[in-house]
Amino acid sequence: MRTIGFFHPNPQDERSLTEMEEEFSEFCLLNLHKSVETFVSAGDSEPKSDQSYLRMVNYIRTSGSEFLVAVPNASHLGKDLESVARAIVEMEGIGATVRCFDEDFPDPIQNAFQTLGIKGVSRTRGQQIKKSMQAR
Repeated sequence: MRTIGFFHPNPQDERSLTEMEEEFSEFCLLNLHKSVETFVSAGDSEPKSDQSYLRMVNYIRTSGSEFLVAVPNASHLGKDLESVARAIVEMEGIGATVRCFDEDFPDPIQNAFQTLGIKGVSRTRGQQIKKSMQAR
């Protein structure tokens, strides 16, 4: 599948841009995808308002093709679960599918739960409850 890489460096992702680009290349190679383009944002703003994100959306719209948009993790699409979901809906609306490099959580919504959590819910407390339930 024709694949686009999108990188929005942020504090939640400690990898360098070079590491992300290498992971993208490996992701494409392992999954037999064709790397078509990469878009890298400045990382200062919300991903959806970033010029690189807007250029990527325009690139997909004007190409007339379907693409897979690959991101290191869901935090590259938004700062919270709602903004990630909005980005995914927008991508699907223009003919793109979104996936994360993370082999354990390639689905961006599942990945968002893992990387961003839910507002008002302690991830530590949730993990403690899960461990207690598994122990029983």
